[in-house]
Amino acid sequence: MSFKFNTKQNIYTVGKAKVGGQPGELPTFLIGSIFWLGQKMVQDANKGIFDAKEAEKIINTMQTQSEITGVQFAFDIVGTTDIAFEKYIDFVSKHSDAPLMLDAMSPKTRMIAAQLAKKMGLADRCLYNSVYKGVTDAELANLKDSGIKMSIVLADDPKDTTMEGKMKVIQGFSISRERWNHKATNRHSYPSVSTRHGHCSKNHTNHERKVWAPCRLRQRKRCHNHGLG
Repeated sequence: MSFKFNTKQNIYTVGKAKVGGQPGELPTFLIGSIFWLGQKMVQDANKGIFDAKEAEKIINTMQTQSEITGVQFAFDIVGTTDIAFEKYIDFVSKHSDAPLMLDAMSPKTRMIAAQLAKKMGLADRCLYNSVYKGVTDAELANLKDSGIKMSIVLADDPKDTTMEGKMKVIQGFSISRERWNHKATNRHSYPSVSTRHGHCSKNHTNHERKVWAPCRLRQRKRCHNHGLG
């Protein structure tokens, strides 16, 4: 007998992919990093100079493997500057219709990447990486303005790495949501989060925005050792 959650599991759409649901209800959704710092094909991370043939080969390999296995996928686009991000997003979006995750260590760079996605008309294909403990109201407002509807929730507290500590971070997001909504000066509201660990559970939605808490509570790493290529 297969395992199932008693609580209703929601299904979310990002680009052409559907994620969530009961275990086994949908194909697995995998996210592979591309253009990560140190990847051989990246020749200048700050200027966004890379080996286009190698990048296209990686993208095509992902697409082929997805078609063979039925596994859904997204590209975790890692950028260090706005110049690099613009080139990376443009290249991947033109060579694949898979979802795009915007990933940068710097909040400023992430915010710029979100606006670039909006400018390119790609917001509905994007995931934001990430909403985290200590995220500023400015970054959340920028995320709302970008039109990106999905985000990774980074349930990480360096002072408490236990499961209980991670749950407190997620519950804190739920409490903060009320503060953000109260401060809003119009009918729109800031992103909301799911507060159950494991699969996404109750759909705490507002008029326009959802934040996707992934099935695994991940800790951000300073490198991308398991990236593509």
